[in-house]
Amino acid sequence: MRWNGGGNNFLNAPLIHGLIRFDKINQQGILFVIIGRSTFSAAMCAVTQIERNTSAIFVGEPTGSRPNFVGESIPVILPYSKMRATISDLYWQNSVAMDYRNWIAPELYAPPTFALFRAKRDPAMEAIADYIPTNHKLDSP
Repeated sequence: MRWNGGGNNFLNAPLIHGLIRFDKINQQGILFVIIGRSTFSAAMCAVTQIERNTSAIFVGEPTGSRPNFVGESIPVILPYSKMRATISDLYWQNSVAMDYRNWIAPELYAPPTFALFRAKRDPAMEAIADYIPTNHKLDSP
């Protein structure tokens, strides 16, 4: 989800329901979700729903949006300048009403750096690999 800027929010349900139902995956220390500053819109809705309904461990950087936010957009033409603009007009509440966080923070903080990028290393994947015991194997479904 870290570079997912969004899309169709109504496509999230099969993913969320699948994660909830798949007991071999939906376990602390087995289900990891990489998030980051580019996680927005429908991806943010998915991350919030994953946080609320699964045992996922978030890895990476804080998300780029709040769990509850105003999104979608409608085009408008400004009356005096005649410039075209868009206005967000739909409130997406995926968390409790009192969730005023500015983002969802990762449990395993693993920010990218240019040096790691240049070395073709992924700090989030490395954090996950370091977290999982070397003798742990996921049984086949």
